[in-house]
Amino acid sequence: MFFLHLSIEKILKALFVNRNGEEPPFGHNLQNVASRIRKVEFDKQQMELLAQITTFNIAGRYDDYRLNFQKICDAHFAENFLKSGEEIIEWLKSRFKS
Repeated sequence: MFFLHLSIEKILKALFVNRNGEEPPFGHNLQNVASRIRKVEFDKQQMELLAQITTFNIAGRYDDYRLNFQKICDAHFAENFLKSGEEIIEWLKSRFKS
């Protein structure tokens, strides 16, 4: 789940550079980056997904969060988020301008 967050963070920041022509904002909050990308509209469901995936960054880095996260992150949980993550990555890729 941590690597899902990293993947989406990198593509969001690349899209930010592509659309805005400047350095992306510092930090790991996916909603923050997404909301600042010019001429790309995210719907409520996408923003909620980005908010949930942002928490995976914290859960992957800090031991006390990681232990609690491991309790809820079973195969079903992971499969659902990986599927949603793949969908948003494909959607983001389609938003790059040539």
